[in-house]
Amino acid sequence: MQPDKVLPILIVVEDDPEVRETITGSLMDVTATIVTAENGKQGLEKILSLNPQAVITDISMPMMTGLEMIREVRKAGKETPIIVLSGFGDRNNTTEALRLGAMDFLHKPFDIDELNKVVNLAIALGIQMNEFQAAWEKYTANNPELDGINKDLLEKKREIFKMRLLSHPPRRNS
Repeated sequence: MQPDKVLPILIVVEDDPEVRETITGSLMDVTATIVTAENGKQGLEKILSLNPQAVITDISMPMMTGLEMIREVRKAGKETPIIVLSGFGDRNNTTEALRLGAMDFLHKPFDIDELNKVVNLAIALGIQMNEFQAAWEKYTANNPELDGINKDLLEKKREIFKMRLLSHPPRRNS
């Protein structure tokens, strides 16, 4: 008998309850435990404590904006794939979100099929990143001389991730 498979975690950070409900209700093609947060500060706390495979966040929120939250997530060393979903899709917000390491930037109103596709991709990427990190930590635990190499490889991984983002600019909703 196989043990029960643990579902990946997706955190949706959105201050508007109706929009939050619309987002979570639209994720019908996503197999994940969906956790919600009402603002960036609450989102950050949940990201740091739950280690989700993916995050969807709004930009304009009280207490902490989505961009500030992404900055803090990256400062904490988390490489969680983050999708920014915003009604304020100006070029500055898009550029800043991608610079901070967001995986994609979708505009409200969003296309449900596109949202499901992007979220599934983010979750798959998050699962792979977590598996890589766990395997590497196990390997370096048995080989302590590799600790410095671990830091170098993680930095290279971040650079590759950023290059991938630059080569695949965010999609634009019509």
